[in-house]
Amino acid sequence: MVKKVSLSFIFLLLLVASCEKDFYQLSMDRVPYSGTELKTNGCYYSNLRSDGRNINVAIFYRNGFCIHSTMDITRSEFEVKSKQDTLKYVKAFLEDKEVFKRFLNEPTSIGVFRIEGKDIEFETWENGYDVLTFSNYGKILNDSTFFINKFVQNQRGRKEYTVNLTYKFVEYSPKPDSISSFIK
Repeated sequence: MVKKVSLSFIFLLLLVASCEKDFYQLSMDRVPYSGTELKTNGCYYSNLRSDGRNINVAIFYRNGFCIHSTMDITRSEFEVKSKQDTLKYVKAFLEDKEVFKRFLNEPTSIGVFRIEGKDIEFETWENGYDVLTFSNYGKILNDSTFFINKFVQNQRGRKEYTVNLTYKFVEYSPKPDSISSFIK
């Protein structure tokens, strides 16, 4: 009987261990940001995509950490028809402690960013079967607006996508925590 229980326990441990996701390492290092090109006392949200279903949110921290997440509006109680509706949705997202707890405990929607002159690049993990990294490339228009024109899946054949996303700043305090064991 003890042998059967021990074998069952070992089988269960092997099964759980085999279900863990692999995740790729970020290609960028975290570097503290001391510039003034972008504000860091809030978050940035993108214009609605052409299908009208998604809002992107980017949060940048002085320690070089960033959060970038795409929210599917169709899974929300919000009906987004105006900028005010968008801001309500973004605020509700920022106040969802469970979402941010997941971001900091799993390698998903978190990463690092770099600003050089008017160029911005940020790389984050995105959840899937394997946790891949994606890089966003763009230009800073002013301290409260930036434009992303290229999105790159870094693994599995490095796929590039052309995008047209303008991110606008909204002040928000307090920002979610930026401490994660996945970012050195």
